Amino acid sequence: MRFIFGIIKKIIVVNVLLLLGAKVAQRFLPDDRDTNGDEFDVTTVMEESIFGTTASALRRAGITTLYGSSEIDLRDAALSTTGAGVNVFTLMGQTTIRIPKGWTVLSEQTVLAGSLERVGGDVPEHPEGTIHLTGATVFGATVVAREE
Repeated sequence: MRFIFGIIKKIIVVNVLLLLGAKVAQRFLPDDRDTNGDEFDVTTVMEESIFGTTASALRRAGITTLYGSSEIDLRDAALSTTGAGVNVFTLMGQTTIRIPKGWTVLSEQTVLAGSLERVGGDVPEHPEGTIHLTGATVFGATVVAREE
């Protein structure tokens, strides 16, 4: 019985340290939510965050979700001629990226004990733009939701 309580105690201590570390990290992570800019960064720590952009030539997006939920809506944005690089880091949370039905996604994301999901309409035969998805998902989920 002592052995089990010892393990439970260690798990609780590790989680408390991770949560404290995430809150400290929030101060140093970029969070530039420019709704009209061609580049933006969204950082969410232990909360829910919803962000939408109307960029005229989206080039880059950085999304960091730690112990929370981020929803990024790109349906009202236009991509640059070379597409957009979207770097997502999700730790013990969920990041949802909503895209229009004419876009396609090329993913080079690393997933560890989590998931990368694609939901929504079919992949377009002749895409209007491409998102290059990079980053990592650890004990969480990254969802790319295509408009139907």
